[in-house]
Amino acid sequence: EKCTLGTKPAELQRIEASKFCEDAMAESTTIRLDALLNYIGDCHIDVTCTVGSLVLRRLQVTGEIVIELVRLQKHPPWFSGDLVVETEVLGLNANFEFIKQKLVAALGDVIAGQAVLPNRFCIPIGDAISEVDLRMPTPQGVLRLVVLEAVGLPDPGRSHWHNVFRPFLGSRGVTEGPDVHPYVEVAIGAQVQRTIVVNGSLSPKWEHGNCFDFVVDDIKRQEMQFAVHDSDTGAFKWKATVLGSNGAKLASLLEGQKLE
Repeated sequence: EKCTLGTKPAELQRIEASKFCEDAMAESTTIRLDALLNYIGDCHIDVTCTVGSLVLRRLQVTGEIVIELVRLQKHPPWFSGDLVVETEVLGLNANFEFIKQKLVAALGDVIAGQAVLPNRFCIPIGDAISEVDLRMPTPQGVLRLVVLEAVGLPDPGRSHWHNVFRPFLGSRGVTEGPDVHPYVEVAIGAQVQRTIVVNGSLSPKWEHGNCFDFVVDDIKRQEMQFAVHDSDTGAFKWKATVLGSNGAKLASLLEGQKLE
């Protein structure tokens, strides 16, 4: 019904400026600004759903942001293009709990699709560079990840509703062993991959459907995030359960390894 982001501007904190040559042979210099984005907006967003109309009046967006002034020139407008990217999916927060997860997930998907690596928000200026060159620069490489196994996962147990209805169901649909069906989800920026589900195991092993390739644009700044989920396969489960999660900078994961 209505959507406005208000009048409060976003804040860039802890700004660090650096310069580098994108192509040593071309003698083209790019200025890079690394900063923390902190946006706390006085927005007004009306959301219509099946139970009525909800109003969002406060939205917070936080995360690392990179702004590049590409290929400096000796005459106005001084650079050939403006490139804005986030190395990871931004943190989002809203001021109500009902359908909050759905709304935050939707906003996160929109931002990731526009500006989280390998996606970029680009503004070409003049004729010195095309939008294609800005949006798709040469990546630093491709990272291949093979998920092998998980050990000692927690057992979330059977849901409350499963226990309530089990006397009526008898042995129908009751699996032997742990009622957990893990899979692994791995993300680098906006790239997300997931393994197949292994049924009924607290120490699952994957032999297929577990090899993924990720495009890497910035080894020093990008992170790998991974989580082990319990798949929503039971008759009385309503959402997937996170059994464990972690993350690390790619630079630390690849330290000491030979890069080809």
